[in-house]
Amino acid sequence: MGLFFTLFFVFTAYLGPETVFGSFAEYHVEIVIALITMFFSVFSAEGSGTFRLPQTYAIIGLSCAVFISVLMSGWAGGAPVAFLDFIPNSMPFFFVLLNCRKKSHLQMLVTVLVYAALFTTYKAYVAIQANDLESPYLLNMNTDDGHIIRIRGLSFISDPNDFAQFIVGLIPCVFFFWKKKRFLTNLLMVYVPVAGLIYGMFLTHSRGAMMALLVVVIVAGRKKLGVVPSIVGAVLLFVGLSAIGWSGGRDVSASQGEDRMGAWSRGLELIRQYPLFGVGYKRFVDHYYITAHNSIVVCAAEIGMIGFFFWVLFVFSSVRDAAVNSIDPDAVVKVKDEDLVPAGMMAYGAAAVSAREPVVLKDASEQAREKRKGFSLKNPFADTDDEVDKVAEAKEIRRLSGLMVVSFAGFLTAGWFLSRSYIMPLFVNAGIVAAIGRMGRAKGVSGPEFEMPRAMKMALITSVALITLVYTILRMNGIFGKS
Repeated sequence: MGLFFTLFFVFTAYLGPETVFGSFAEYHVEIVIALITMFFSVFSAEGSGTFRLPQTYAIIGLSCAVFISVLMSGWAGGAPVAFLDFIPNSMPFFFVLLNCRKKSHLQMLVTVLVYAALFTTYKAYVAIQANDLESPYLLNMNTDDGHIIRIRGLSFISDPNDFAQFIVGLIPCVFFFWKKKRFLTNLLMVYVPVAGLIYGMFLTHSRGAMMALLVVVIVAGRKKLGVVPSIVGAVLLFVGLSAIGWSGGRDVSASQGEDRMGAWSRGLELIRQYPLFGVGYKRFVDHYYITAHNSIVVCAAEIGMIGFFFWVLFVFSSVRDAAVNSIDPDAVVKVKDEDLVPAGMMAYGAAAVSAREPVVLKDASEQAREKRKGFSLKNPFADTDDEVDKVAEAKEIRRLSGLMVVSFAGFLTAGWFLSRSYIMPLFVNAGIVAAIGRMGRAKGVSGPEFEMPRAMKMALITSVALITLVYTILRMNGIFGKS
């Protein structure tokens, strides 16, 4: 039941309560769904390792920072409102972690997300064909050369850039369905949906998403093609996307983003004036005529460096877990005839696991008995009758984790140009990473856990480094202090 309500909650959130429930949306049915999901998720908490994850404490810290930021801004009544606005966005991390315990569960989740994206794209396309500029799925945007029509979703993806960011992070997840030497399956389950998603991104005319897509190409192709060929491919793709008018006729250049640089400068000034608790959750625009169009600047300016530290702790831990679990150990050492243990664990770094329990592979008779039983609840990768061995499970964990590395690369690149630090897709993607890690731990094939002291140290260093990077960029462009 927890899985069902998790999928239903995500379905409702991405499509918008008005789309799903119509006139009943005014009764906040989505809150009821969230509470029911929380109730059933409790039964899946055992063995999840939730309270060993830095992400858990990062969300707790973020929740407190959101509340305190508004409270310290002088609007005491707005603090509970801000808290209740943030919580629904972050809860999917726990819903996905606790209820998606098999690969098939993650595939169901991805199916819901793909449906939401393609449904939104379809509704927007129909509105474009009908020239229905009043459609909530369209944004008629004025430009220097006239205007362009950009598509968008509802709810928290009601901005074209946000919708594009959601899609660019979703595309790698579609490859959860990919199977080796299954052309027809891959065509229908992977390539066709990805083509639809990319077309939806094109209709948003998001320049930030275009840059994010280039990064996805580089990160995804670096292992098989090499870094240099991947960069060359990305450059050629950039030329091609520019030629077909991806940006809607707008230039992709630093001069075109000068107003955003001014917002970055104003953001750093706000950080300097309100360093600890910020100006208040989602209150940046109260201090400047536009938002900063940078998740880092907006987050640090709105909830302060304390809140920004927890945000970085959450993001860094999620990316780190995906990266570590995607690493292929140096070798597989055969201990006995039917015992295999991973070797070369030092490839994971200084925090590598020093010892592992040997894994006993089932003999043929035991496999046959389980095959007659049908689907194995103990195996998160048993899609039908077939059991996969330990090596195959480890390989699949690495593959899924690698896809999430690509997903985060695209999503965070888009976030560099956007101001949605607390958007739900971030927490859903992180929940997928955590769920994959849980599957790996259950089978003894995941990398070492991220210990909290080290996670906090790396988050602190990264927080300072990111703000320093923004400051350096502004100084190099001679913009800081001119807002």
